[in-house]
Amino acid sequence: MAMQGTESSLTSSQSRVMVVDRGRDFDDMRARLTAWLEGRMPDATRLVLSSFSHPVGAGISNETILFEAEWQESGKPVRQSYVLRFHPGAHQMFLDPGFERQIALIRVLNTGGFPAPRILWEEHDPAVLGGAFFVMERVRGRVPVSHPVYNLSGWLFDAPVAMRRTVWEDAMAKMAAIHRFEMALLPFLERPDYGGFGPGDGFSEEYAYWKAAYAWSSGGREVPMLERAYDWLDANMPAAYETGLAWGDARIGNMIFGEDGRVRVVLDWEQASLAGGLHDLAWWLVMDAMFSTGIGVARLDGLGTRDETIALWKELTGRSTDALLWHEVFACARGATLVTRQCWLNARPAPGANPNNNLFTRHLAGAMGWDAPADIDC
Repeated sequence: MAMQGTESSLTSSQSRVMVVDRGRDFDDMRARLTAWLEGRMPDATRLVLSSFSHPVGAGISNETILFEAEWQESGKPVRQSYVLRFHPGAHQMFLDPGFERQIALIRVLNTGGFPAPRILWEEHDPAVLGGAFFVMERVRGRVPVSHPVYNLSGWLFDAPVAMRRTVWEDAMAKMAAIHRFEMALLPFLERPDYGGFGPGDGFSEEYAYWKAAYAWSSGGREVPMLERAYDWLDANMPAAYETGLAWGDARIGNMIFGEDGRVRVVLDWEQASLAGGLHDLAWWLVMDAMFSTGIGVARLDGLGTRDETIALWKELTGRSTDALLWHEVFACARGATLVTRQCWLNARPAPGANPNNNLFTRHLAGAMGWDAPADIDC
């Protein structure tokens, strides 16, 4: 997602892109990881790991490393690409990192045939690589990146309108499929420790969690726009709402597409919850607007408009959007809460990119007719 300090790269057509590097010694990692994998690949001989790198534009919440592996198996050479994902440790973006929840959910999605990344191995002993981690198969394809934003350059910008339409339609279909997932398989996503209105009420549990996350992210300091947003949300709580699987970071930038424009895999499940489908639809709409009109860039023809997106989601899920405004305000509050945390971690506030004045709060002010947010320090 767009975080504090990244807005100039969003609006630039130059390849100024984020690479999150936390100072890993790749030579040391190669030796440790090779020994660890040898114990999990009994049929592999002459295992060699190489090409360690950080992916562009990923790893803000969970450090991510790409690598290649080659070995012999049954006398034949094998080569595979992998993704290594770490527990955030001291770089914790979320009040609850949900590392084990993320692993459990991806495994359930895999079992249900949903195109989530396939986890091969996991390790919870920090002695191995300095922190808990899991290893996934790497899926090759194309991602509509945010830095520089896909509305300005890149493969989606260069694609024919018909291809963009396919991308949007298939992405929406995959998001709707998430919202039809069987709740009985997901008890580990409940958040009873944060309150809510009662047992099994995933919607109110998620709202209580994010209010607690705001207090934690701000260190007890008030952020005027977030105070106003959460006050409004408290006062306008929907009379009716659903509980169900929500992806959490619903946007096309978290999907890998094949050359046919169809989704190959859906990424980034660390914000998943039982807050229901509107939770995702609202985030999708807010992120779509922020990565276009929010930064003064025209949306690409072929990608569904706001009205088309809402209509297609309703058609695919058969659900009401009566409470959509509430969920969009909540989406902006969640995003600004994460900006607040990022600012606290980095201590680098900037005009227009700080807890009170950022892409999320400016979008919120415009949508609600509130005064433009003022800059504050972390």
